[in-house]
Amino acid sequence: MGKFLRIAVVFVSVLLTVPVWAQNTETTINGTVSDNLGLTLPGVTITVKDTKISVATNMDGKYVITVPANAKTLVFTYLGMQTQEVNINNRTNVDVSLQSASRHLDEVVVIGYGTTRRANITSAISSITEKDIKDLPVAGIDQALQGKVAGVTVNTNGGAPGGGVSVRIRGITSVGAGGNEPLYVVDGVPIQATRTSVAQDQLGGNAGQNVNSALASLNPSDIASVDILKDASAQAIYGSRAANGVVLITTKKGKAGEGKVQYDVYYGRAYVPKKLDLMDLSQFAQYNNEVLSEIATVNGNDYFPIGEYQNPAILGKGTDWQDAIYQTGITQNHQLAFSGGSDKTTYYTSLNYYNQSGTIIGSGLQRYNVHFNLDQKVKPWLNFGINANLSRSNQRITLTNGSDAIVTVAAYNSPAAPVTTGDGNYAGVISVGGYSFGNLTNPVAKATLRDVRNIQSQAFANIYADLIFTRHLNFRSEASFSATQAQNSSFQPYVAATDGQVILTPSKLIEQRGSGIFWRLVNYLNYNETFGVHTISAQLGHEAQLSNYDD
Repeated sequence: MGKFLRIAVVFVSVLLTVPVWAQNTETTINGTVSDNLGLTLPGVTITVKDTKISVATNMDGKYVITVPANAKTLVFTYLGMQTQEVNINNRTNVDVSLQSASRHLDEVVVIGYGTTRRANITSAISSITEKDIKDLPVAGIDQALQGKVAGVTVNTNGGAPGGGVSVRIRGITSVGAGGNEPLYVVDGVPIQATRTSVAQDQLGGNAGQNVNSALASLNPSDIASVDILKDASAQAIYGSRAANGVVLITTKKGKAGEGKVQYDVYYGRAYVPKKLDLMDLSQFAQYNNEVLSEIATVNGNDYFPIGEYQNPAILGKGTDWQDAIYQTGITQNHQLAFSGGSDKTTYYTSLNYYNQSGTIIGSGLQRYNVHFNLDQKVKPWLNFGINANLSRSNQRITLTNGSDAIVTVAAYNSPAAPVTTGDGNYAGVISVGGYSFGNLTNPVAKATLRDVRNIQSQAFANIYADLIFTRHLNFRSEASFSATQAQNSSFQPYVAATDGQVILTPSKLIEQRGSGIFWRLVNYLNYNETFGVHTISAQLGHEAQLSNYDD
């Protein structure tokens, strides 16, 4: 029995000490990193995968790295080269040849007169793809461009749902209003960059922001790529309309394969994280007493505080006007998409519903979208396709800038003034101890009862046919149209407080209607021939267009 115990103890001891010894074992690996031409690369980063252990190659492209025993893979990264992972496989010498990361030169880029390889482009064109804008909770594609493209500046004007967005590709090139926006082209159909609503000053007060984003009516989830033409050579085909750059938007298409049904939904909440630090009623009463006391002292009069303010400590918080005008903004987006096809026919169809309420009461955006795409290979020498988009948006706009904006009036209002009186009517200026407090413009009444809307229905489509004469010669014809129906309305009721003070005036209704139709016919004869590394391209084109707008 004693022998057995001694043997068991020795065996367990071996089991416990062997792993500890193995864990402390490290291996030194060295090697050389070069490019596909055999030239050594200095400054290549070598990292042990899933660890923070890393070194860099020296001026001769050589490296030495110490790795733990359980390390299996080295990761080699270098600017302009493809990242490469190499298995160690118990080796102590690992030489690596990195390949150039120039595959993007074979990417197809949309330009004004068709598509081409990026390697053939000498003009300034920037591109973003579906993965760059995927899952961004924005109402329009113009907002999604922010921070995505070098040399493009995107600013949001006011922050209201569907509100104005300024996109600057070449900076400010015109002093005229609205003269700096680029030209937007969706599947070959030019669309307006902005749309206007009824100015708020027609109901009294300041005009406020009445330029809104027309791209808020286009579903960002339907977009496959965005190509931005920055210089004159890339934009020449669009003429003077492209003076501020061109944004070419390509929508999604179907892919050959099994049919797919995809449902995407997201829900978001927005709120004002930090509000102005304003006085509540107790602090305001204390401040009021101090000011009146100083005035009385300067004038040599006796000071008698307002009876209701004699003991500020017993007063409550009063009216928090910021809480009264701010709300939690809710955003929800629902998209149902169908796609698929065969070698000869592909299709993509999507249905979208978007609803966003702003963080200020009385603001919001609601949108419905239907998108359809069909591509058909009719014959080996004939391709046919159609892109169509239907949308309807309903935007409610509140006054968010100016001296009489909702936020401004709320910030300057008194915590002593209530939102409503005891009978439920909106309150104006109140009298406390013979002194007037509050603002005659009730910001809650203004935001809730003043109803300014921009309603837009839009349909645009592009139909094309490709005739392939030879491998090098083809003819393409495109016909596109856009129809827009805009409805602007603005309504304000006459509202008076219980004591007769006028809260809102005048009582007024404004209705505006506008429609526009745009037609475009484009024909291109293209010739492309490649001789080794050399390419010859020629194009003969014709374009005709007609537009009619009625306001």
